[in-house]
Amino acid sequence: MKYSKNILALLVPFTLCVAATVLIHEVTNDFDLTLTRYIAGTGHMWPGNWPGLKHYPWPILYRLAPWPAILVGVSALLILLAGWFRPRLRTLRRPALFLVLLLALGPGLLINVIFKDNYGRVRPKELQEYGGNLSYSHVWEFGNGGRNSSFPSGHAGIAFYLMAPWFLYRRNNRPQAIFFLLVGLGWGGLVGTARMLQGGHYLTDVLWAAGMVYLTGEVLAQVLRLDGGDEHTCR
Repeated sequence: MKYSKNILALLVPFTLCVAATVLIHEVTNDFDLTLTRYIAGTGHMWPGNWPGLKHYPWPILYRLAPWPAILVGVSALLILLAGWFRPRLRTLRRPALFLVLLLALGPGLLINVIFKDNYGRVRPKELQEYGGNLSYSHVWEFGNGGRNSSFPSGHAGIAFYLMAPWFLYRRNNRPQAIFFLLVGLGWGGLVGTARMLQGGHYLTDVLWAAGMVYLTGEVLAQVLRLDGGDEHTCR
């Protein structure tokens, strides 16, 4: 029963991401590209580069995006290390380990190393119709965009990391868990929107950034048994 519940906890968000991708790409005749063209407009100038908006707020969001996650990750690492020497912090070691691993394996390894450096999806601003020299590649195919490509969004991914406390609180404090889930989704969505307005990403890049962070968190939560007992979760 527990095994089936764990599989379902992974299968549901993955299926939702796939279904949303099918809807965006197949059902709506590639809404990714349609939305990109709408954002760029007839003048082919990204809203992030409009006069008066070139320096605020989108570039600020771009630069600010990683810092909340870095602050949480570094704090968790310090708690993890201190837990070996301070008995009163030992009960926090597993939640702290979860926060460190999620940052390293989700936004770090999975998004920025495995996918962004190998998938090769061309960024919107690199397309020929916007002054670049590359051809469009849809979400299902590898592209020729080289390293640090469009899929998925790295900045959105590290912003979505702020949903991490959802996995720590969901067993013992559901309202607080939902609060952090909404904070993470909201911050990630805002940063993802900023990157789309700058011509850096498509909608599905942002969607899968959220999905990859969430799925990584779910796997780690199951491996570390965060839902297995009160001593490993937050109240």
